[in-house]
Amino acid sequence: MDVVDNNRLAKYIFRHFRKGLTKQGEQRREHFLKQLIVMDTLRKRLRNKENPDVCLLNLNFEEMLTVLTNDMIERFKLSEWIKFLFFKWLGFKDTKRIQVLGLILRNLPYNNISASFIKEHILEAKIKIKNRDIEIYPDDKRLLYSIIWIKTNDIIVDEERLESFPGELREAYRLAYKSEYTRFFDEELDIRPTEQEYEDMKKLLDNHFSSTQVDAAIKKEKSKDEMLVKKVNTPLKYVNEKYFIFEDVLGKNEQRVKNFAFNPYEKKISDIAYIPDLRKGSASIIIDKTIFLVNGFGDPKAKSTYTDYVCSYDITKNAWETNIFGTQTVRRCNSTMVRVPDNDKQAYQIGGMCKDDESAIDIKLYDFEKLSISTSCDISNYSLFNIQNGILVDKAYYLFEHQSKYNTMSKVVRWDPREFFSDACITEFSYINAMKPNYAIASYQNCIFILGGQNTLGTAKSDVVVFDVRNLKTLHIEPMPFKRYNHSCFLYKEDLYILGGIVDGEENDTTIDMFDIKNFKWSISATKIPFSLNYFTGVYYT
Repeated sequence: MDVVDNNRLAKYIFRHFRKGLTKQGEQRREHFLKQLIVMDTLRKRLRNKENPDVCLLNLNFEEMLTVLTNDMIERFKLSEWIKFLFFKWLGFKDTKRIQVLGLILRNLPYNNISASFIKEHILEAKIKIKNRDIEIYPDDKRLLYSIIWIKTNDIIVDEERLESFPGELREAYRLAYKSEYTRFFDEELDIRPTEQEYEDMKKLLDNHFSSTQVDAAIKKEKSKDEMLVKKVNTPLKYVNEKYFIFEDVLGKNEQRVKNFAFNPYEKKISDIAYIPDLRKGSASIIIDKTIFLVNGFGDPKAKSTYTDYVCSYDITKNAWETNIFGTQTVRRCNSTMVRVPDNDKQAYQIGGMCKDDESAIDIKLYDFEKLSISTSCDISNYSLFNIQNGILVDKAYYLFEHQSKYNTMSKVVRWDPREFFSDACITEFSYINAMKPNYAIASYQNCIFILGGQNTLGTAKSDVVVFDVRNLKTLHIEPMPFKRYNHSCFLYKEDLYILGGIVDGEENDTTIDMFDIKNFKWSISATKIPFSLNYFTGVYYT
């Protein structure tokens, strides 16, 4: 395996780490023997390093804490280990974020940590990313500081008093007194092969990496060449791309006489027909050249009447049809519509809130050809009660489940609609804890941008977080120029457009913010929307 670099070994471990759990008998043993050999190889290369190797960025915490030994971690320079964890590696997913922090931090040499070290490397630590100072994420900083405070002051309390501690401090105390790093899958990795068995399997791996190394290099170069050709020769994709705005109408006296469309290529605003119905929090889907607005209708002040139904807007004719299904449906605000992959005339409706603010616990199937609605499945068994945002990335839908009276931890659900919902991957997602679902999301390549919003106390945010769906890591980047919530965004080429909502506490803002993804720069568009949009439904037609 001498021809293979550390990154490739780490990626091999990441891709294959859990696959052996589905195998049986000799196949299971063979799989974990390969893992053991690759981990041994990587461990030997990293054993004497004083700083964490960048290849570790490819690993989740189970893999990293299986590759690294206690001795290796203790050999790292403490300041570099903390910088690596918090600024490079730890902006990530996993199912139990706080527990993971404890697993990684519990054996730090706390008695040697001075007040000046805490100030320099934790409380005031910063790194430069795209000419911007980035600090440790506040929740992580509080947890790390709490653990250090407990350990350096030798705080010991009994279980009864511990229960009176605030939640974060109680968790920090328990993490501070756990004793050792964990090796995951100890039973499987404690294989104890014979010397001959080890060497035979190592030769197989050597042959595998040697035979694929050339192919990997060729594919990498070919991919670079294809990207260059594509960049030079690709014509303008859609000159007529438009972002359609349908403002939420909360009462007849507040009804707008205009909706509009924004063309990002021409930077042009054009009027479109308005819908004369009262509505709030509609879901949307585009089928062919027709935009469908689903649910969210009804006068919120008249709690006894709910006139939910489906309306359609023909883009080519600039004309509306109301109640095209010919029936009313149960009230459902702020739900998400996702396409059925093998039928371009159908879509699933997921999440949202029903009458009396009760969570929607079923998935509806809408057939826009037969004009029928049916229940696809019940998702209450998955403890999903507050899905109000979702987006498509690489043929899979990522649905954001928020905290509710039923769930104390937010989650992200990865569902490939070509499979049963029971096969969806559900992971805790702490970033949206204590956040209202009024932020905006957009996808770019393998990332989801999460922009702005409010916390549950009503404080507006300008934060922008990039969520990488490949490794479920998050990264805080340059914040928006203004604090926004109830806004929307869309991607055109390599620019994010952000518009509408409540901006810096003002309800009359008409600016359009733009974020250049390639250069990580914010700007404000010279084009303004014709009127403020405090609550609205936005649909991007390409």
